Amino acid sequence: MEEINPISTRFFTSGSNIWNNDYGSLPYEGYSVMEMASMRVLTPPLRGCVVSMAMDCLDCQYLQAVIEEGDPTYVAMILSEIKGYLHQLMKHQFGNYLIQKIFEAKKGITNIQIDSIVYLIIYDTHKLRDVCKNNHGTRVMQIMLENMKCPVTKYVVLYMMKPIIDELMKNINGGYVIVQCVKVFPPTLKKVILDELANIVLKLQHTRLDVQFFKLVLKIVRY
Repeated sequence: MEEINPISTRFFTSGSNIWNNDYGSLPYEGYSVMEMASMRVLTPPLRGCVVSMAMDCLDCQYLQAVIEEGDPTYVAMILSEIKGYLHQLMKHQFGNYLIQKIFEAKKGITNIQIDSIVYLIIYDTHKLRDVCKNNHGTRVMQIMLENMKCPVTKYVVLYMMKPIIDELMKNINGGYVIVQCVKVFPPTLKKVILDELANIVLKLQHTRLDVQFFKLVLKIVRY
């Protein structure tokens, strides 16, 4: 995979950019993503720079505003550039917010596009495991699970996650992902996870800390 240089393209720096006017630079630090989107002065991201922009705090906010605005052309461009770097961005302190925003998008992105992103995230079990256990990645995964619509996609996600449920349950971040699966999946898929968790608890019944954690999780997910 190509190495990404996280040097910002600085859409938000002072000078000749979209935020400048006759009275000086717009004080963008005080504006939320929604407020920036409502200004409707967004320009398309620079082609070839989306991944590095996502790794910068302010430029990532700009990309989130573009997603919020919902222009299908701009959204498709962003998706095409990040598709090979999803796991890297999900674990990044700023990039993870862009992936979250994509899954939460209400316009400009189709269910087919969302499902394609999901498949790219789950296709590699090792990368999926690492993302789930990461402090930033776990939040993205939970948002992803909450916003999936297609029943087939949910089944495929469970199929890919089942072999690593044991390992994820030994990590607090991974455990939160499994809890989210149980909360949002239909009863048939939920039962598969609960049965697997029960088997794990039985295997680890002599490990006090693990058993206590598993029992707590089982109580939560049964509500």
